[in-house]
Amino acid sequence: MITRQPSRFTPKNGHVAMIIFVVRVSDPNASDRSAGHRSKQDIRSLDDQKRSLQEWIDSNLDVPYQTTIVCGRGSGEHLDREEVKQLDELVATGEYDLVLTEDLGRIMRRFASYQFCEQSLDSKTRVVAINDHVDTFREGWQETAAFAAIHHERSNRDNSNRIKRTLRNRFMLDEAEQLPIFGQVRPEGARSMADWYKDPAAEPIYQKWFQLLDDGATFGEVADWLNANNVPVGQYCRLQRWDAQMVARITYNPFLKGMRTHNKTISVRNSRGKYRPEKAAPELLMTRELPHLAFF
Repeated sequence: MITRQPSRFTPKNGHVAMIIFVVRVSDPNASDRSAGHRSKQDIRSLDDQKRSLQEWIDSNLDVPYQTTIVCGRGSGEHLDREEVKQLDELVATGEYDLVLTEDLGRIMRRFASYQFCEQSLDSKTRVVAINDHVDTFREGWQETAAFAAIHHERSNRDNSNRIKRTLRNRFMLDEAEQLPIFGQVRPEGARSMADWYKDPAAEPIYQKWFQLLDDGATFGEVADWLNANNVPVGQYCRLQRWDAQMVARITYNPFLKGMRTHNKTISVRNSRGKYRPEKAAPELLMTRELPHLAFF
């Protein structure tokens, strides 16, 4: 942790140090335990970060200061976040003395954080990441910032691999459930998909559904037929009525045949930190048969 006795600090304007606090939590939604929701990080972490930065300022600066808060709620890998643009614009003005954050990952992930440090120096703006021991006004900050970026990247990869390993194992043990589609019922308290069952009333509906498609009906026309006959949507569906997209998804879902799949697609990160799905290699595909849930 970068701490020392209060040092002489000369603000650019000669009077008041202009400081930017950068704080962020990964999940854009606040925790709401009463509603059963869980966030990657408690939204209260934003206030905790602000207090930590305030303590550093009080211990390390001996001049009056004014703070501007740049607050983010989203993945640090996303470089097109609005707060990243806001931070770049603030630093580019050249009016600020210091950008302070707990670690570089709060600003952004990967070597984009290193590049941000260099761009800040172009404006003679100091960047301090307390937990990463990065201070761009100290010799050797480049190596420390580079190692911090590598550390955050490795941590992300290790966490991702652990999650994938766990999901693969639980898939094979029938301990990783997915959401049921129309006609499949997950009873309350079910411990695995072996406890699910089919709704007998769905059998004739699926027969008519596919008969309509065989006769040339569109997905939209099937959706209209389902709505006209007051057929309810799936148990956990967010929509209240059928639409063409929902009909298409279920029509091509192998779950209708009692076949469950895992790893059909993989997520690939682009240069802006966004992930897009791509078809996985055939050897990664995992399947399990659940004949008691098959309609065809």
